[in-house]
Amino acid sequence: IAALSLVAAMAAPVFAAKIWDVSVTNGTFSPQTLSIAAGDTVRWNMTDGNHAIVQTIPGNQTCTNSPGGFNSGVKTVGQSYIRVFPVGANINYKDGVGKNCANGATGSVAVAARSITPINTPTKTADSIAAPTSSSASGLITPKETMAMGVIFFISVFVL
Repeated sequence: IAALSLVAAMAAPVFAAKIWDVSVTNGTFSPQTLSIAAGDTVRWNMTDGNHAIVQTIPGNQTCTNSPGGFNSGVKTVGQSYIRVFPVGANINYKDGVGKNCANGATGSVAVAARSITPINTPTKTADSIAAPTSSSASGLITPKETMAMGVIFFISVFVL
């Protein structure tokens, strides 16, 4: 379990997702637009009245619901609506309660695709490969080093 935790801790910074807060007050969103990365989360916090976060059609911001889009349902003061955006896209949304949208309660989230850059390994040509002069010079692990790593691993399993 400790080894698994260590691997997870090492991988976490690579895929560190963020949580972005949007306040919903008086029929407006603050901030009104967000630029986030795929995998990030947006949390809309209702600070007054009843509000509903509803996805609208792509393109210019309108009050027209997007078929199959998200809809938080009505949320009240102190409640939040939380949504993870897993892939890159431009998402428009509105406050779907009453005349809030018609009065300007629209917003957008620009989700940038998260890219993973492969690690480039240098390639060697036959001309650049030289015969090793000793095992330590070539980067190979000696039998003594192998034994030492095995002992350390064995002890760590029982200690942790």
